[in-house]
Amino acid sequence: MTSCPRPPGAVAWWSFDDHVWPDKNVVANRLNSGANGKRKSAKGAPLPPTVEGVVRTAIGSKDGNDWVEVPDHESIDFGTDSLTIEGWIRAREDELGVQPFIEKRGQHPISGADSGYHAYLHDGRLCFQTVAAGVPKNLESQLMIADEEWHHFAIVFDQSSGNVTFYNDGVSELLTGAVTGDLDNIAPLFLLRHRPTATNGLNGELTFYRRALLDTEIQDIFNAGCAGKGLPGLTGTYQLTKCYS
Repeated sequence: MTSCPRPPGAVAWWSFDDHVWPDKNVVANRLNSGANGKRKSAKGAPLPPTVEGVVRTAIGSKDGNDWVEVPDHESIDFGTDSLTIEGWIRAREDELGVQPFIEKRGQHPISGADSGYHAYLHDGRLCFQTVAAGVPKNLESQLMIADEEWHHFAIVFDQSSGNVTFYNDGVSELLTGAVTGDLDNIAPLFLLRHRPTATNGLNGELTFYRRALLDTEIQDIFNAGCAGKGLPGLTGTYQLTKCYS
């Protein structure tokens, strides 16, 4: 397989290829033997367990005891812009109910109202929530993710229309009626966690874009498979593993 160019508009990319975060401001949280605490090192915080992913390594929380907390940053606050989140995911098929794997929700920095975004599985299906001015809206696709296999997922949120297009291995489903508006908040970003509990699952090659990716761009990433995305196209400054800008 041949890698594809990373689409323009990328603002954050987690390759999870390093076992230690080089950024000392990134917090990797682990719950060990019931000890609810944060582990933070001046030389970088240790990742949750790494596993073999589709594109090199991935991070995981097979027992629901590991997650990553990312401090608030303008690169992962999207305001009124459109956004796309894509990457690889593997989830257990016996996990029912709500299983969040990306969450950034909290108080708006000016109004104080709840705002943000939240990607999760509900009974194994890919879902997305937007919150603006204190009003949430959940959209639930019929795309089944939880089957113990790796899947390429994408969530494309178009602020101009309120449409959300979900992708599972290149298969798309369009849903309408998402809440639009200012999604900025002062909360951290959680990976593999929904406050206050962690989520069973694995994530790899997680990438955020400040635009709605085209269908052809999503298909190119999926078709690249284990070759992954090329380096060009990172316009933001918030990378958590290596600096590719």
